[in-house]
Amino acid sequence: MPLLLSLCVAVVEAILLGIASQIFHFNAKSALTDEFTLQLVILLPYVALAAPIWWWHRQKRLVLAARFVPAAPLTLGIACMAGIGLGLAQLNIRRILSPYFNPGYDGNPWHFAVILLVAAALAPCVEELFFRGAVMGWLLPRLGKAGAVIASAVLFSLLHPTSITLMAGALLLGLASGYLVLRTRSFWPSIVLHCSVNAAVTTSLFLSVAAFSHTYTDGFVALRAGAYPRAFAIWHALAEKGDARAEGGVGALYVAGRGTLRDVPEGIRWLSLASAHGDAEGAYNLAQGYTHDSGLPKDFPKAAALYAIGAAKGLARAQAQLGLLYAAGKGVPQDMKRAYMWTALAAAGRYKSAGGTLSDLRSRMSEAQIREADATVTRCRASGFKDCN
Repeated sequence: MPLLLSLCVAVVEAILLGIASQIFHFNAKSALTDEFTLQLVILLPYVALAAPIWWWHRQKRLVLAARFVPAAPLTLGIACMAGIGLGLAQLNIRRILSPYFNPGYDGNPWHFAVILLVAAALAPCVEELFFRGAVMGWLLPRLGKAGAVIASAVLFSLLHPTSITLMAGALLLGLASGYLVLRTRSFWPSIVLHCSVNAAVTTSLFLSVAAFSHTYTDGFVALRAGAYPRAFAIWHALAEKGDARAEGGVGALYVAGRGTLRDVPEGIRWLSLASAHGDAEGAYNLAQGYTHDSGLPKDFPKAAALYAIGAAKGLARAQAQLGLLYAAGKGVPQDMKRAYMWTALAAAGRYKSAGGTLSDLRSRMSEAQIREADATVTRCRASGFKDCN
């Protein structure tokens, strides 16, 4: 029966985690998303099983491997210290293997208190009752002491599939908890061990987010590593303080739905703020929204003005796009010399497609126009893109 219940837990948990990952995407803005939601989703099937397990036990239809009886203070103290050590070791190994993994916390102490309650208090109690109580109690007469401890620990590990390091840590925790249960015949030492592990990890992650200030570069490195929620959390905190580049990054992540819920209007709002504050990337991304099918109405004059912000900051992509608008006369009066100038500057900035566009423009211009445009290119580059008329 407990093995069948374990299978049910695994299926329900997988379904709920899949739903949560699609709905919440670990949005760092809310305490009801990110890590709290994950912990709550994991806890739901266990809570649903705790009551019937206890009821079956009271009806003598299910034998638990231990009871809620007092344990020696020394044993509890050793379990607490061992749990803290195991939790910190697991976290440090995970940081070494994946330096930019997302902790899911935003530094808010109230959020931390809720997460700590769920992860380090409620979840361990229910999990110990289920794995070290019902599952081990059912396995003991069938596999013996060693077999019951190992089998329940493996099952416990398989139901924590977030990462390899987490599964390995869960396996060690399951083995240690099983040993304590058999040694003391009490749930309290294993619960203290389990609570200490989760509390150490949760507190360490919270302090790492709350105690250190991050830069835009930290978010960019996390983005390049694929840790989108981490990048979003860093940039959102900076954007709230008025960092223009972070505002552009937050806007782009909102529009793409990476690291947070996809919210195009919210993304446009942040990109508009970034553009107003002179951020080249933010202006470029917003301009792309006005020239492509992104949910925004096409507006080439706005796009040209936004590309001009990026072009004046030396962003080659923006210079290339502005050149195309001048060549086509979209949003701006058609001007082949300006089109040539911005395209040449983009080519000098190693924008790949600018070379082919420049050759096409040369074929449509006279020698006199090309010489005049080349002189403008030289003057514009020498002035740091300030004298480009």
